[in-house]
Amino acid sequence: MGLCKSLVNLGASVCDNPISVASRLIFVPLVGASGQANGFDTDEAVTKAGVETMINAANRQDRIYPLPILEDVESKRGDAAFHEFKSGAKKFVKYGTKHLSAFIPMQHAQFLEKLKAWNGQKFGVFIVDLKGNFIYQTDAATREKVLPFPVDGNSFVADYVDPTYSEVNMVKMDFDYKVSAKDEMMRFIPASALDFNALDEDEVYALWDVKAEVSNESTAGFDLKLVTDYGVPVTSLEQTDFSITDQEGDAATITGVTIAEDGTYTIACDSLIGGEILKVVATQNRYDFSALAALTVTIP
Repeated sequence: MGLCKSLVNLGASVCDNPISVASRLIFVPLVGASGQANGFDTDEAVTKAGVETMINAANRQDRIYPLPILEDVESKRGDAAFHEFKSGAKKFVKYGTKHLSAFIPMQHAQFLEKLKAWNGQKFGVFIVDLKGNFIYQTDAATREKVLPFPVDGNSFVADYVDPTYSEVNMVKMDFDYKVSAKDEMMRFIPASALDFNALDEDEVYALWDVKAEVSNESTAGFDLKLVTDYGVPVTSLEQTDFSITDQEGDAATITGVTIAEDGTYTIACDSLIGGEILKVVATQNRYDFSALAALTVTIP
């Protein structure tokens, strides 16, 4: 009678495993807008351009969401479960659940609100360790895909940690990985093989949500104030980053844009007509201008 499982060879790696403690997580919806699994087809596709494309994807389901640098990270798997018979013999039941906890120092309450919104979501994580290695889970079929480790979204929790006389304020984050997160399928891309620094928050960044307010409407144009939901003025846009259409979908001609330090853009337009209702679109990497979609500009 044959064995239930084939025996495998146990030749071990001759090199040290350079993986270190997790220093950063990148949240990834498990399924994209097309219904396909989010990730990369091969490790060669994990490039600065590829990562930035996913960060700024138009559909939120296709994006990746990098977190700030983590501190005091603990990632442990619980003990395996066995059924023990009266004879003393044991039968394996299941592996223990893997849990991660970490702190994100010096964050606002608004950030806690954003983080809490991930509770119940179907998502996974890419891991960046202290050395800048990019750690992921590959697939069993091809052993080539770069996929996130699946997270049990219902186990995800974030809490605010108040400052003390000796400690700063922090956000604490905890979650369990799903059973389908297999340690044996863990792979990594060495930091030296990447064309970007995954630990650099200016290089691998999270998007800021932008609030918009319109004022001073006239047939000559209007003012548009743009600030992040943390109150920071957005002052980096140029005239070519804006487009304006009327209620028929026809484009309005922008003749000039001036920027104030408080994030107010004075937008001059040609041949606006009283009673027109305009829609404004702004586009630039690093920002989410979804709030503009609900904004209309009515010319008096």
